[in-house]
Amino acid sequence: MIRGALLTRFFLEDGIRQTNNYTQQNDTELTVFADAVRTHWTRLDAMPRPSEADTELEFIYPVLGLLGWRYKTQLTPGHGRTDIADALLFTTDDAKTRADALGLDHDRFPLGAVVVENEARDTPLERASGKKESPASQILRYLPLAVTALVPMTSLIPW
Repeated sequence: MIRGALLTRFFLEDGIRQTNNYTQQNDTELTVFADAVRTHWTRLDAMPRPSEADTELEFIYPVLGLLGWRYKTQLTPGHGRTDIADALLFTTDDAKTRADALGLDHDRFPLGAVVVENEARDTPLERASGKKESPASQILRYLPLAVTALVPMTSLIPW
């Protein structure tokens, strides 16, 4: 069941089929990929209330791997325990290798392409639950920290 408003039903069911990345794949590649994703989803779906860790292990990270992403987990873009991104994605092995060689997490962010915040299956992404902020708020909080790591403040000055 599709819930929330992060991606529209149209995009997930039809619109994605109009993208260049989709149209450039052959039917066999799409079938193999879809079958692998279904296998991971079936494992996760068999769990009545999977935790965030279960969701990451059984579905998120395997699917990111199928999509060709390289990643590092549990990175701190800022300087506080509350600012821990679940993963940083890299487009190449070289970028990840260079990031692995760096000592501080916030130094790794310039080599990444995507900051990831994972949640357990069925977590509402637009609403806070209990005492926690919403997942959307979490990622919005990480982005300025990651951008600061990506772009030195002096380069933001136009002169």
